[in-house]
Amino acid sequence: MQFIKTLTLILLALYSLNLSSQQMITHISSPLSLETSDLDRVESFFTLSKMPKIQAEIVITEDRVADISALKKMSVSKLMLVVTVKDLLEEKFLNSKNFAFTGSGKTNQEALKNALSKINSEGKALRNFLEQTNNATANPSCENAESKINQLINDGKIKKPIQLATQIAFYCPENEYIYEQTFEKISKFNCEKYLLNSKAHAANREFQKAISEVLLIHPASSCYESAKKQLDDISKAYDVQTDKVYKMYLDVNQDKKQYQDFIISLLLLSKN
Repeated sequence: MQFIKTLTLILLALYSLNLSSQQMITHISSPLSLETSDLDRVESFFTLSKMPKIQAEIVITEDRVADISALKKMSVSKLMLVVTVKDLLEEKFLNSKNFAFTGSGKTNQEALKNALSKINSEGKALRNFLEQTNNATANPSCENAESKINQLINDGKIKKPIQLATQIAFYCPENEYIYEQTFEKISKFNCEKYLLNSKAHAANREFQKAISEVLLIHPASSCYESAKKQLDDISKAYDVQTDKVYKMYLDVNQDKKQYQDFIISLLLLSKN
């Protein structure tokens, strides 16, 4: 159910996209044991009101403060974010600034999570820094955009090349074809992986996930015939026609733009 909810939200965002805002490309590193959900929450904050011309490297460290009171038995976590901003394509240094967020809790882990939540609730200075830097940055030159995107795809990345292709399509309309081809290139590059993932999910009777994986395989991919067979195999153990993701696919697969947005929404659920 959560998968469908998330997929629907992404699709709504894509269908209503007027290319006025988007999440920045971010590279987050930390010596802390942060959960994927924590990193996703931090990453989601880096969304600008205008199409990004910048990307950010974020290093998250922690100053552990001892229990502030033996009576209260509270632990305090002070997070330090070192945010380095670079331009979109050439990754040239533009600006850097440190930000601190403090949280408390009964345990160290609770204090850390509360500190992370403060990035969203008390991050006005950080957001202003990002917006001002973005506004002061020149529009990107798109000469090397396609090779940069191809490099990201060849490195196994999924979300970042889609983000970059969207931003390039906005600032260089003559290169809009790059955005249109990016999801196809990702699908072709990863088709064997998606097929294996689908088979693994089906073996575990996780049929919704199995269908989502196999639908990522583009008709021009080398393993497309195997993908069709995999879908037939799934249908022998599961009523594919009632699957919500598959019904979404049937609704949009005859419309090029809607099909493209549907596939991209599935790709964006990837952790890469």
